[in-house]
Amino acid sequence: MNQKIVLFGLGTMGAGMASNLLRAGFSLTVYSRTAAKAHPRIGAGARPAFSPAEADRGRPFWFLCSQTVRHRANSGEARMERSQQLLPEQS
Repeated sequence: MNQKIVLFGLGTMGAGMASNLLRAGFSLTVYSRTAAKAHPRIGAGARPAFSPAEADRGRPFWFLCSQTVRHRANSGEARMERSQQLLPEQS
C-alpha cells in the first residue's frame, strides 16, 4: 500500500497496531520515547523517526498510543486543534 502512516508509542497497544499495519502493507514510520521498542518494528520494515516532528513530516495519517503526552510535534498540535474544531460539541 502507498498510504504513509506514523505511529507514536510502541507499548502494548502500539506495538500490536504497528505489526498489523506492517503486515497489511502500509508504509509505516514509528516513534517511541524508548528507542529499543522500535527495533522489532524497524526490523519488520518500519521507518524510524528520532523525534515527533520528524515522524510527522509528510504523513497524512497518524496514531498516538500513549498513556501520557510529553513530546509534542508543533504540526501535530496544530492538527489536533483543527480536528477538535471539527468535532461536534457534546452536551
